[in-house]
Amino acid sequence: MNAQRELRKQMRKEKYEDRQKIYSEIMQNPSMKKFYQLINRNRGQSKTSTTSIIKGPNCDISDPKNQAKRFSQYMEDLFVPKDNNYDNTFLELSTVRTNAIDLIYDNMNIDLEPLSETELIEAIGKLNTGKATDEFGISAEHLKTARSILSPIFTSIFNQIIATKQIPLFFKTGITNPVLKKLKDPTLVESYRGITVTPTITKLFEYVLLPRLTKKFIQADMQFGFTEGYSMLIAAFLVSECKSESKHVTLKPLYRIAVDSQTAFDVVSHIILLDKLYECGIHPKLWSIVKDLYTDMSSKIKWKGEISDKFPIQQGVRQGGVLSTHLYKVYINNVLHELMKIRVGMKIGNIYTGTPTCADDIALLSDDIEELQIMLNTVLRNAKQDRVTIHPTKTNAVIINKGKSVRKNLQWNLGTTCITPTNQTKHLDIDRLRKFHINCLRKFQSLSQRTAVCAVYLLIGALPIEAELHKHQLSFLYSLLNNGNDSIQQLNQRQISININNPGSFYNIVSKTLELYNLPNLEFLLNNQMNKLQWKHQYKIAINNYWSKTYNDQSANKSTLKHLCVDQVEIGKPHKIWQSIGSSVTEVKRFINHCRIATGTYLLQTNIAKFSNNKETATCPLCGLEEEDMIYTHAHKLHTAT
Repeated sequence: MNAQRELRKQMRKEKYEDRQKIYSEIMQNPSMKKFYQLINRNRGQSKTSTTSIIKGPNCDISDPKNQAKRFSQYMEDLFVPKDNNYDNTFLELSTVRTNAIDLIYDNMNIDLEPLSETELIEAIGKLNTGKATDEFGISAEHLKTARSILSPIFTSIFNQIIATKQIPLFFKTGITNPVLKKLKDPTLVESYRGITVTPTITKLFEYVLLPRLTKKFIQADMQFGFTEGYSMLIAAFLVSECKSESKHVTLKPLYRIAVDSQTAFDVVSHIILLDKLYECGIHPKLWSIVKDLYTDMSSKIKWKGEISDKFPIQQGVRQGGVLSTHLYKVYINNVLHELMKIRVGMKIGNIYTGTPTCADDIALLSDDIEELQIMLNTVLRNAKQDRVTIHPTKTNAVIINKGKSVRKNLQWNLGTTCITPTNQTKHLDIDRLRKFHINCLRKFQSLSQRTAVCAVYLLIGALPIEAELHKHQLSFLYSLLNNGNDSIQQLNQRQISININNPGSFYNIVSKTLELYNLPNLEFLLNNQMNKLQWKHQYKIAINNYWSKTYNDQSANKSTLKHLCVDQVEIGKPHKIWQSIGSSVTEVKRFINHCRIATGTYLLQTNIAKFSNNKETATCPLCGLEEEDMIYTHAHKLHTAT
């Protein structure tokens, strides 16, 4: 018993020392990485193995080896092409075309420019570090460390692969890790998404191929997913601008249908994908290489340390693969081009904005009910041709800017399923965010609720939530004004020229932000593009100066802040009280009292007597000689015990 007690005591001691070490590191050298390490450590939850039981077809499975086998069976079945009322005629035509293309390309001898060592070195630099090793024990760090030695070797090997158009079998393998989807039942294999760790050399090869594959690809203007310089924020921005246009200009309701595809990446038909790649005009050798890369693919399941037998992959693009995102964009590009070509959907002026898309998530926007049905029919027809299933229950409709003219019992048809409008969720009010933000800053500094708001911000050098939102606005503005997308460029010109006064438009909102901080106006920024770092530096200084002046002015009028030395503080830098703090817990507690004294919230006996209408004494409880005020508290020699 004594030995067990001593063991537990030693374990608690080591945990305490480990915790104090982390706290000390954060205080001495703070970083976001260490902050999130602390959060994950305190959570103490694994992100992968979330259950001890997996439900099988006949009974529950508790053995990790059999669980891995069950996942393998599920994934193998998932990657087998199925007929779910798809357009088989389209598949047959694609098969004929693909076979004909393959036969023609086999008899062609068109040289492809050889890879250079420079391309290899650039590709090695793109490999993500800090990731798990592949099934051969190779990581990105190995290649990066020896890049000068390995780059000529890999250049020769990859050029030989391209010349022969034959991919080594080990390039086509991988380890699939089941990752639980958000808010899903962990006992069901259907609740997991397979993330595949491909061989590091395969990733390197794909990084080399990617620039050549994308060279002639014309991406649809409404696709904003998995593209450098674009983000889902731009898709959301288009929805917001359409909402503003319908509310303040066309005065019509805006209808939106969010289309949800089931396991989109996992059901990509390789035959149809190759057919679409040919239409993109890629080099014959690159086409043959992609075809061979997706022939005879296999993977294994890794679950709780167990590795399953390998299973074939007959369809889909790997989630986590370097080429996967580009190939999927090629796969769904046709439907976006078709909708834009026939121009059904919402338009701002004559600029088409009807299908903002992020990867496989498509939003259909229109101010006309019948037009939206045409869009839905077009998406469904393309989905059947591409052998993709649209989820009937997760595909939802919302009426934005609902007016009296909207008829009752409104619905749209998705095949045999009826889609009816749902209630739109309410936005989170800025006042709630502001209160949450200031309360967090108070608690970080252990300040009382009655501490002046300006003092809370100035002590830590933090910006209010409005300023943080303004920084994001101005950063996003740069992304819009410097965007290479034709539709976005046209929208910038139109909205800034003739629609700047629309109160719901982002351009109107951001123009007021620019005016608030005395920054250049939208027209100037549109015509005089500057470097991103220069713009970021400019608006950061403007925002910090504005709020420093605002809070310094507020502090000057508050008698409780006379000890704060507001002339020496500014936003962006912590107060000297926090700058001089040590890393120990005792030091932190001591400096908390310093902050309370500086903000006039430290309770002295004179304050207690005043607040209690002199029911409590103002005499110093330590010496009992005189009233305890600020001067008496700091004059330690006056405290003589009686």
